[in-house]
Amino acid sequence: MAPKLTDMPELVMNRILEELDYKSIQPLRKVCHDIRNFIDDQNPNPKIDSILIECKEDTGDYWILYDNSGIGLNPETWTFVHYEKYKNGCLVRYKDKEIVLENENFLNRSMEDLEMVVRSKNATVRFLRLDQLPLDCEEVEPIKIPKSNEKVNFSLILDTLIVHGW
Repeated sequence: MAPKLTDMPELVMNRILEELDYKSIQPLRKVCHDIRNFIDDQNPNPKIDSILIECKEDTGDYWILYDNSGIGLNPETWTFVHYEKYKNGCLVRYKDKEIVLENENFLNRSMEDLEMVVRSKNATVRFLRLDQLPLDCEEVEPIKIPKSNEKVNFSLILDTLIVHGW
């Protein structure tokens, strides 16, 4: 029988994670619970230097753009994730895929994905831009440190912060 990824030694798994960026880490987290938990425990550097969080004023839908080009937001290299309220859950669009997450708040889902970037012990986001205030932002849960129920604030080291529409 072929060896499973989850049977690899921790040293090998860490070496693999060192080579991955956000675009590769996020889908890998969805393979199985053991891999997701390992990734969350290790907090690998997602290699993102720019983030744009945008909220559509009329609907409250969220867009988050992640980039690691080193020159700000570049349409040729950015990763675009769209979150919106959908029936009794959340619709997430990434690349050419749409996923409906039942009974999930779209704002909380977007913040949980963003959490992976901001809690990494080795990440430095050089550019963060926030556009428009969400319509129902009071429903957003504070970001949590993994394996803890204690809610905490987080900090980012930034070279540039741009805020529009607040």
